Amino acid sequence: MSDDARPALLTKSNLWSYEQEYRAIRHEEPSIIQVPPSCIARIILGCQISDSDVQEVKAWVQHPSRQPQIEIWRTKLSMTKYELEFYRDQ
Repeated sequence: MSDDARPALLTKSNLWSYEQEYRAIRHEEPSIIQVPPSCIARIILGCQISDSDVQEVKAWVQHPSRQPQIEIWRTKLSMTKYELEFYRDQ
């Protein structure tokens, strides 16, 4: 990781501290990091995600081996504020 990119990847505004987010960053070539599904409580989908990607995520989450069930949340742009609104996917 270049020194120029480090602040953008490792810095987060205090406004977002409620997210309790973890970031996994590798210094190698792009790759997939394996995370046990039991470690995932929810997945938040961005407001510009494609319908096909939504269906792929839902199919993965709804697999019978995913217990307890992982929550899927969606986002949309607020019509009145500079922020995202979150809602639980049905």
